[in-house]
Amino acid sequence: MFAEFDQYIQMKEDWETGDDLLIKTSKLITANKLKGKVPVSDDFIAFGTDWSMEYDIETILLKCGADKDNVKQWKKLNWF
Repeated sequence: MFAEFDQYIQMKEDWETGDDLLIKTSKLITANKLKGKVPVSDDFIAFGTDWSMEYDIETILLKCGADKDNVKQWKKLNWF
């Protein structure tokens, strides 16, 4: 199914749909914290990007469900 979806994105040059899928999937993974199958910290964040997205990393993290205060802290630590 993914190969078909990727082919559709490539054929239609519908990059926004691909970006939206990455963001939505990452937000769900972040919110569910991997359903407890893998231990994660309270500030766990999943984010997906193919690095051609037109967002800066801070925007991507926030759209994927990262806590605003965590993002500020990570920025202070020069993590991005």
